[in-house]
Amino acid sequence: MVICAAIMLCLIVVIAGVTYSRCVEFATYYRKEMVNNKEHLIYCAGLFDGEGSAGVYSAKHQYGLVPTVQLAMTDKAPVKFFADTLGFHLYKNKKKTKSGKAIWRTQVTCQKALKAATLLLLFVKNPAKTKQLKKIVMYYRQKIG
Repeated sequence: MVICAAIMLCLIVVIAGVTYSRCVEFATYYRKEMVNNKEHLIYCAGLFDGEGSAGVYSAKHQYGLVPTVQLAMTDKAPVKFFADTLGFHLYKNKKKTKSGKAIWRTQVTCQKALKAATLLLLFVKNPAKTKQLKKIVMYYRQKIG
């Protein structure tokens, strides 16, 4: 099962046009960080399906585009779990909901967004979210090639 997941991960990376060494790096990352936590990654994909977003966005204070994967909710525990599992940082938004609840957010950009998108693509079921994650992979494919 571990080998199958690593092969799938490499196929996604190869389809994206990333070099072989980058594929090995992703597979190594997957084995080291996620193999023992496959159920955690599946849960994170479910959270992302419902509350996450991803894409390649214009940066406010920079030139160019920035690939981003993020998740935001009012319940801290699932967002913290998502952040801890994928190696993100947890933030508390300055803004609150209309009812006064705090909003917890986690996000990554650039190369970390590519790693997160590659891992989440293995388990995400929502077609709209799959499309968002594939935009990040395709962005790097166009950038490299």
